[in-house]
Amino acid sequence: MSMRGKIAAVAAVVMALMTGLGWSQSLPESEITASSFISHELGAFSVLLNPAGLGAFPHDDGVMVYDFVDDEARHRQFAFALSMGSLGFGVQQFRWEDLSEYPFLRIYRANLSVGGRVLSIGTSNKLYHLEYPHHFARTFSIDAGVHFQPFKYLQLAGLALDCNEPELAEYHIGRRYLIGAAIVLFDRGLYLQQQIEFSDDTRHIEDVHYQFGVALRPWGRLEFALGYKKEVFRKENYLARIKVPLPIGVEVSAFARGDEKLKPQIFAAGLLLPLQPLRF
Repeated sequence: MSMRGKIAAVAAVVMALMTGLGWSQSLPESEITASSFISHELGAFSVLLNPAGLGAFPHDDGVMVYDFVDDEARHRQFAFALSMGSLGFGVQQFRWEDLSEYPFLRIYRANLSVGGRVLSIGTSNKLYHLEYPHHFARTFSIDAGVHFQPFKYLQLAGLALDCNEPELAEYHIGRRYLIGAAIVLFDRGLYLQQQIEFSDDTRHIEDVHYQFGVALRPWGRLEFALGYKKEVFRKENYLARIKVPLPIGVEVSAFARGDEKLKPQIFAAGLLLPLQPLRF
C-alpha cells in the first residue's frame, strides 16, 4: 500500500471512531444533567434526565435552571421543565462548540411516563434545533427510560438516549446508554449513587464513562451532594450541588462543576415551583 493509501486508511478509521464516539462526547450537557443521577432525580427534574422518573413521582411542578458563566446572554445555558402528573414538557439551550459561527442548540421535549413508585417507564420525544446566524437545522429523536425500586433501600434506572440515531446537519447523533443505581440509607437521609454511560461502539471498559457520588439529606428536602465524573477524551470533573427547601414547596438549587485542579468551570442556579396550587 502506498503512503497516500495508508494515510487515507488511517483517516477513514479515525473518522469512523469519531462518528461512533466523538459526536456524543461533544454533545452539550446542562448542569442539572451533569451533576445528577438517573436513579435519583424524580418528578419535574426528570423531564431533563430520565423520563421514567415522572411516573415514580407524578407531581405538578415547574423547574428553571440558568447558568452564570457565558458573557453573551444570547448563548447562555438554560433549561425549563414542566411536569403535570405523568406528562412533562421541557426546553434546553446550549452553546454549540463551533467557534466559527457561534451557533446554539435547543432541545424541546415532550415526555410521557406510566407506572408507579416501584416500577415506571417513560419516553422523551425530542426536537433538536441547531441555529446558526443565517440558517438552522432540525431533527427528531427519542429517549426511553426505566426506573425500578424493588426495595426501599435500592433504586435502579436505565436510559437509552437518541434511540433512532438521528442526523442533525452534518452531525450524527449516536445512540448512548446510561445505567445507574443508588443505595438509600437512613430513611432516605443518605444516597450512595453511581452510573455508567456507553454507546453501541464501546468495546473496552476504559471507554466507559463513569460517575459516582453521595447525597446527604440531613433534614426534610435539604440536600447536599458531591460527585465525580470521568469521561473519555475529557478531563475529570468534580460536581457539587445544594438544594434548599423554602415555604409552600419552593426549592432553590445551586450547581457547580470544577476540573481536576478544583478550578470552577460552570456555576448554575435552579428554582422549583409547585404548580398544584395553581390548578383550577
